[in-house]
Amino acid sequence: MRIFLTLVILAIIGFGAWIIWGDNDIDVAGESPSPTAFTFFEETSAPFAEETPSPTAIARVSTPRATVRPTATPLGQGGEGPAPVRSPVFVAMYALNGSGQHGVAALTASENDQAVISFNLVDSPVGVFQQAYVFTGTCFNLGSIRYALSPLMNGGSMTTLNADFLDLAQSQSSLAIAVYGPPDSTQTQNIYACGQLR
Repeated sequence: MRIFLTLVILAIIGFGAWIIWGDNDIDVAGESPSPTAFTFFEETSAPFAEETPSPTAIARVSTPRATVRPTATPLGQGGEGPAPVRSPVFVAMYALNGSGQHGVAALTASENDQAVISFNLVDSPVGVFQQAYVFTGTCFNLGSIRYALSPLMNGGSMTTLNADFLDLAQSQSSLAIAVYGPPDSTQTQNIYACGQLR
């Protein structure tokens, strides 16, 4: 196999050299024609005078080669361009405050490119609604509520937001998803699970 590849490489190099150095052979006019004659039959008599070919100048005409350079078409000016990638974003949800509740939240795009957040959490309280929100900030320093999500029941819910998927998935600010537990005896709701979206 190495010998074959070596021969292929040598053939490519030889062809490239022929192309490169073959273009430099411009002086063809000074060459005389080959003295070898090719005849189909023997002549017994010479009825016509034999003509000697006179050298003829042959000019090489080089034609310019077309160069193709791709040009970008700005969006909205005759071309659509590639569609932005709408891959799902999976957020690991970690248990907080000793809840043991953990799992995954998924950010996906609906058919009309709206953001959809769905949950799949385990060790969730059974038969209890849990409030969930998207906050600005981080899980350990929650800011203001950006979006209210549909309450979770048995660890699952799905919410279609009135927001563009790419705006949320590629947000430049920090965003966290927090799931609250049921109210305790003092009517305080603690965060049971949280995950960092951005």
